[in-house]
Amino acid sequence: MRNLILLFSCSGLVLATGCSDGNTGNGRALVCGDGVVDAGEVCDDGNTDDGDGCSASCLSDETCGNGVVDSSVGEACDDGNTTDGDGCQANCASSTCGDGIVDSGEVCDDSNTADGDGCSATCMSDESCGNSVVDASEGEICDDGNVVDADGCSANCMSNETCGNDVVDTAAGEVCDDGNAVDADGCSASCVSDETCGNGVVDTAVGEACDDSNTDDGDGCSANCASTEACGNGIVDTAAGEVCDDGNADDGDGCSANCRSDETCGNGVVDAAAGEVCDDSNLDDGDGCSATCASDETCGNGVVDAVSGEVCDDSNVDDGDGCSASCTSDETCGNGVTDTAVGEACDDNNNIDADGCAANCLSDETCGNNVTDTAVGEVCDDNNNTDADGCAADCFSDETCGNNVTDTAVGESCDDGNIIDADGCSSTCQSESKLVFVSSVLNDGNFGGLSGADDFCQNLATNAGLTGTYLAWLSDDTGSPSTRFAQSTQPYVLVDGTVVADNWADLTDGSLQNPINLTENGTTPPDAYSGICGEVRTSWSNTNTSGGLLSANNDCENWTGTGGSAWGQWFSTTNTWTQWCSGGSCTGLWQATVRCFEQ
Repeated sequence: MRNLILLFSCSGLVLATGCSDGNTGNGRALVCGDGVVDAGEVCDDGNTDDGDGCSASCLSDETCGNGVVDSSVGEACDDGNTTDGDGCQANCASSTCGDGIVDSGEVCDDSNTADGDGCSATCMSDESCGNSVVDASEGEICDDGNVVDADGCSANCMSNETCGNDVVDTAAGEVCDDGNAVDADGCSASCVSDETCGNGVVDTAVGEACDDSNTDDGDGCSANCASTEACGNGIVDTAAGEVCDDGNADDGDGCSANCRSDETCGNGVVDAAAGEVCDDSNLDDGDGCSATCASDETCGNGVVDAVSGEVCDDSNVDDGDGCSASCTSDETCGNGVTDTAVGEACDDNNNIDADGCAANCLSDETCGNNVTDTAVGEVCDDNNNTDADGCAADCFSDETCGNNVTDTAVGESCDDGNIIDADGCSSTCQSESKLVFVSSVLNDGNFGGLSGADDFCQNLATNAGLTGTYLAWLSDDTGSPSTRFAQSTQPYVLVDGTVVADNWADLTDGSLQNPINLTENGTTPPDAYSGICGEVRTSWSNTNTSGGLLSANNDCENWTGTGGSAWGQWFSTTNTWTQWCSGGSCTGLWQATVRCFEQ
């Protein structure tokens, strides 16, 4: 059925426009579908059907580009033209992504709305990095409109170049990215280090104190990067020469300030802070450095180095201050060292007199050293060994009469300890008697002459400590007592004081007051050869009672030990004391004593 559109007045229903009063110019009502194209109509095909070239409203000829969207003919839009890319396609189809047409605002349209095929599901991206569209389907996590690294978005748009995104952005300085911002897991929190020693990055989280891009020791950073190889960091860097490191740079605490010494003696390092003055790499004394390293074992360093022979050390090398310049003596007497600086003349390791060194060490107890050593019997010492100068050559006498020492050098012939006359020694120390003794030694008559016999007597007297000059009571062709002796006016006495004769005249009158029967030592004379007339108490003589030559034939050939002789009896007080028996022999077994007289 054909539908009629009635056009009433403008106050009624209006289906078309073109007048203000609802009528045509001829008064006829305006009706779409009446086959007449009225004012306001663009067509009228005699019906009110769409899709037949004239729209049901007669307002469109249902052509694309007329500005009327004719949906009945498939138009989705009509922008009054047939131009693509202006929001409505040239065929008036809808400008939608996936329609295969790149519309305005679209950068692509591949006839679908699928991502990952070169055109995004929104047609806003060709899914290439650098188009400012983040194409997640392509793995992009950013797109800053370029393909440049290190600007916050990587050149492949796969990374926002932040540490912890699991992408290693080398252009941004990353060397690793393990998907987190945590240290000590093989990738640093800043992603600039793989936390390996030698990579040039100091990874404190893994214990690194340094990293000099290598794994060498001794260059200021240890091979494990745990140490700056600086003394005081608590790490012993042996490659840098350290032997210790106690976390500080102080001396005297068991590790030196330079960490080169554990401050023990014997390590070859002189640790002054630990009190060392030397260190020769051992703990031996006596090698120039003590076992404690506290001394260089030189005298004067204030340390007593006993192994080096020191007994003292007062920090100097001066004598006379209680420690010698060599430090080998404390300068005390009795230490075995002669300290001349303190006046010592000797030191025999004790404080005893009369052993060759005085108890005070000021004298070697020798006469002539200017020290009177009473302990060895000295009564004076005038610094020489000369007699007759007020001190005897042996220092046992001050050479004064009455001191009990017979000082022959000053003319004394005796000294009985007083200055009294008529007691055997005068007040001027001249002898008031002459000693006579029998030799304590036998002889075979070979004295070497009278002079030899005199020497024989003198030696015995001297050895016995007797003073004076002694001659032998013998006679031969060269002399006799009557011609050789000083014929004393004083008594002749034995060494014990027993008077033998009052004077020379009494001695030679044929008898004696007492026998001459004591030796120089005050002992009984030795027995002579028993073959001398059967008597052993005999002495060589060949002298008569007056002191002259008894026989020219009995003098053992002038006392040279040949021929015969004549003897006297030393126990006798009669004339036999000097002339008793003659003959015999002067050699071999014929041994006898001889009498010796002081002159």
